[in-house]
Amino acid sequence: MATIAGFLDRLMMPRTADATASRAGHREREAFKLRPIASEDVFFFTKRVDNSRLVRQADPHAGRAQGWMIAGSMLGALALVAVMLPALSTAVAGYKIESLRQEKGRLLNERAALDLAEARYVSTQHLQELARKQNFIDPDPQNVVYLEARQENTIAKSIDLSKDQAR
Repeated sequence: MATIAGFLDRLMMPRTADATASRAGHREREAFKLRPIASEDVFFFTKRVDNSRLVRQADPHAGRAQGWMIAGSMLGALALVAVMLPALSTAVAGYKIESLRQEKGRLLNERAALDLAEARYVSTQHLQELARKQNFIDPDPQNVVYLEARQENTIAKSIDLSKDQAR
């Protein structure tokens, strides 16, 4: 199958043996040639630049612009904190309420344990056992003083039991 370039090549070139031989030699030489490198003809010249002697010129408006930028950033941060403060205080109050609920539960459990211990110590069975261990005896019925019901405008009388016991 022939290409247009091959077809045009045949039309333009005469068909002689010399032309065919020269074309074959040309093809052999072309086979060993390197392809051209892209931008091979471009040459970049570099020159070292020394900017050490340059002094930056001060901008009189830059300081003011930076000050306004800092002030604006601070005001923006302050506004953001002011907007977030109610939500933060609500969250902190929620944590505090939850910790107080836990403390209430702990205190109720502790109170129940103390009530149970008090009930054990105050029970008549325990008191009788303590009295037996410490050799307590019931008082004589003569030494028992029963208090009368308190009446208005009366003062409690002091009774000296030592006189009653001496008799």
